[in-house]
Amino acid sequence: MPLRTALPETPATRDNPAETAIVIAQDEAQLYGPACEPGLSSLLLDIAPLAARIIDAYNLRLEGMPRSRHLLKALSDEERVEIKRWQVANLLGLLEPGLTAQTHEAMARAVGRRLALSCVGKEELAFTKDLLYALIIEHVGRNKHDRTLPVLSARMMRDLAWHLTVYQEIHAQRTRLLLSITRLAWEAGSYVDLIAKTAELLAGHPGICACLIGRPGNMKTLCFEALEGIGLETYLARAQAIRSSRIDAGEPWLERSPAEKAWRSNRIEHCINVATDADMPIWRGLALEYGFHSIVAVPLASQSGIGPTAMLGLYSNYPGGFSSDDQIAFLKQLQSLLTYAILRLDAQENVVHPVPYQQRRRWADLLKTEALCMHYQPLLDLKTRRIVKVEALARLRDGDRLLSPGEFFAALTSEDFLVLYARGLDQTLRQWGLWQRSGLNPDLAVSINMPADALGDIRYYDATVQALTRNGCPPSMLTLEILETDDMSVGIDVVTALDRYRELGVSLAEDDLGSGHSSLKRMRELPFDAVKIDRSLVVIGSENSADVLHFIFQLTRLGHSLGKNVIVEGVEDEGLLEAVTILGADAIQGYVLTPPLPADEITAWLAAHPTYPEPVRKHSVLGQMARLLIWEECLYLLRDEASVMGLASDVTPPALPLDIIDPGLSRVFMLAAINQGPSSPEYRRIREKLMQALSDRTI
Repeated sequence: MPLRTALPETPATRDNPAETAIVIAQDEAQLYGPACEPGLSSLLLDIAPLAARIIDAYNLRLEGMPRSRHLLKALSDEERVEIKRWQVANLLGLLEPGLTAQTHEAMARAVGRRLALSCVGKEELAFTKDLLYALIIEHVGRNKHDRTLPVLSARMMRDLAWHLTVYQEIHAQRTRLLLSITRLAWEAGSYVDLIAKTAELLAGHPGICACLIGRPGNMKTLCFEALEGIGLETYLARAQAIRSSRIDAGEPWLERSPAEKAWRSNRIEHCINVATDADMPIWRGLALEYGFHSIVAVPLASQSGIGPTAMLGLYSNYPGGFSSDDQIAFLKQLQSLLTYAILRLDAQENVVHPVPYQQRRRWADLLKTEALCMHYQPLLDLKTRRIVKVEALARLRDGDRLLSPGEFFAALTSEDFLVLYARGLDQTLRQWGLWQRSGLNPDLAVSINMPADALGDIRYYDATVQALTRNGCPPSMLTLEILETDDMSVGIDVVTALDRYRELGVSLAEDDLGSGHSSLKRMRELPFDAVKIDRSLVVIGSENSADVLHFIFQLTRLGHSLGKNVIVEGVEDEGLLEAVTILGADAIQGYVLTPPLPADEITAWLAAHPTYPEPVRKHSVLGQMARLLIWEECLYLLRDEASVMGLASDVTPPALPLDIIDPGLSRVFMLAAINQGPSSPEYRRIREKLMQALSDRTI
């Protein structure tokens, strides 16, 4: 007798919700309450002594079903005993005369959850209910309980319906999870953000009690970069200690954990049941102690000839976890999404060297303490030769080490950067207030870096307003330096966000112009007050001096044509300082003034250097090159003007502004400029010799 799987449908119940509710109430009255209690008591009395035998027969039949056989054969003897005890309790619970609809639903949902998160497919559920019902009849017969067996059948039908509801709910949660990770794969601005948020999302999903993501570290072992889940960090530390002790003792060691197997095979690898997996004897007791009963390792970002570059590990507190058809499909989708995200970030150079999770967490915690200390580097106005501003640069003290941004920024999440910005800005404005009260320099302003993705996070704006208010700093004394990246505008109205800060009264500077992130189109469109030419563009080598200066000159002209001040970063010596002054930059910043200094040292430096006079000795090699660039620009303009007027042959160049090269070479160069013009091959050939002659001289 198969189970009835739905309430009888009539035109009334199909078209009238109120009628449907009456039918359901009538059906519940037949399944629960005084009317059915005598019959259920009698049936329970007969089945109770047979329940263990019925379940044994039930499990024996289940071993003929592919998925059920897969799980049952993976169980240890102890687990089989526990499963049988659980099955018997559920069977007797279904027969309980005092069972209510609410208690039944709660019990059925708990069972459904356990089945869904193991490897039992929903397509097998109806068959298992029919099988159990048939075995009950086989053991107790039909005649004695002919009026009560339909009640049990209906209860089992409801059991099945609630199981399927749980399956659907978990599937819906899984779908929402994949949508969240899809958005993250497209929008994450850094690898650290990607893995931290992915681990957090996954560890909160039903059936996943812990999650890790890692890459190979310096010792070629997996460096765990993101962890979520109770006990996982301690478990991994103890597992590593076991591994190290066995290696130190000279015992043969063959890595056969799911992660190691996935790394070698480049396939998703499962441990269906830690308790019986032949590859898990070393870790078995430890994993079970922490409630990890099944594990899956998913290789990520595989590249041809290289294999995976990262690994995702998931832990379940259910045997058989991650092995149903639905779960395997979920893992493959997850693998594709995370692989895309890692490769996208790698293409943008936002994937950095592995930083262990413990180190990341330590640095994130230090940001919230006095270990965060701002250092300051001055900006020199090239027209007034006065120090007009200092830029605040973050440093992090970790024990005896003072970490620069290049050492710890890569380990920070977006939430960590918000903490860094809010605390760093407050510390900077508090120091500004001390300088103001001391009378050091009433016109001294400050600047601080703000992450590009901060423009889409209102909390940064709120932190800015609060810091300005708390420290009594006029907004005009603060400049926010923003690294404008290629992907910052995804989902962000950048112009509106920048205008919000401008309306507040702060100044805005586009940081690292020319670093490869910014574009000239956005430089024109976005409301920055100043642009900072990146230090990477002003590194002078033995053969590129003229090219570097030419680039600085053109970027300076472009910035001025758009109404923006131009600041050159990374100015290291007096020669480059002279050159960028000649080329028209508005301000400079760099070691030629001083390296970044802590608050007390920069205060003393500022007191000793309110101005920075021009050097007595001018005409450095770089200065001469800069003058030549200006001279050539004038020559181009004169020839263009003469060409328009039809007088190109009558152009007389201005005097050559060079006084430290061979006069003969200067004369040849001038003749080439007059006779062949600055675009001719002859002029270019002689110009190259002249530039080489300048480069060969000492400043």
